[in-house]
This record gives sequence, structure tokens and C-alpha cells, in this order.
Amino acid sequence: MTDDVDYSLQRFSETLPAYAVNVRTLRRAVVRFAEEHGADAFMAGSVALAVGEALNNVVLHAYRDHLVPGNMTVDAHVEMSHLAVAVRDEGSGFNPRSQSPGAGYGLPVIASLAAAMSVATNRDDGPSGTAVLMNFELADAGEPPPA
Repeated sequence: MTDDVDYSLQRFSETLPAYAVNVRTLRRAVVRFAEEHGADAFMAGSVALAVGEALNNVVLHAYRDHLVPGNMTVDAHVEMSHLAVAVRDEGSGFNPRSQSPGAGYGLPVIASLAAAMSVATNRDDGPSGTAVLMNFELADAGEPPPA
């Protein structure tokens, strides 16, 4: 006897301008998506904090050389037993700042909350852009929470 397994991907994507006021909106939307797909309260809190840190990094750093900030995008999907989240921008990439005292706490916090985390930059001819990729284990992914 085999169990029925749903291999379809459930997807979430939302883009807003990289203003601090939009961090909360995007963070809440991806947490709601995670909860709808099996994240318990502890995991939802971890997703909220990690995604919030990544979005704050976009607001603070991605468009620091622009008069008007560009967009920040949160993409997520659930597959089998994990939630994959990408926070993307089209900004300056990872460039050192002369006035910065060193690396901040954002990426280490994200790494401590996610099962896996990586950072990717766009190497095309356009603006660099950065994507923070996070993976969270969901105990009951694919199973809707009880009503």
C-alpha cells in the first residue's frame, strides 16, 4: 500500500517598493502562507523573524545609492516537507560600506533560524541584485492545519 503524495508546488510571490512600511506587509503575507501550509507557531515565528531581517537588509542596503528605492520581492513555495523562501532585490549587491563598522547581525540571525540559508547575487549586465535564500522544515507540509 502506498500513501498518496502531492508533488505539486504551492507558490507565493509578492513585490512591493523597498520602504520600511512594506516590510511588515510582506512578512505577514509570507507567514500566513507558511501557516496555511503547516507551519506551527514556533516555525511561523522563525519565518517572520528571518524574512523580516532579510527585508530590513533590502530597505537599509540594497538601494542606498538610489534616489528612489526599487522593489523587494518575497517568493516562497512549499514542497514536500519544507518551505523555501527567497527575498530578492535589484539593488547594489553586496558591496562594503566605508562607514560600516563590519558585518551586521541580520545574516547570522537568519542562518540560526533557517534549516539552510544562502546568499546569491545576480551577475548579469544590469544591477547586481541580491537574493537571500532560506529553507525551513515544516513538520506537516502539505497538510492543512485543523479548522
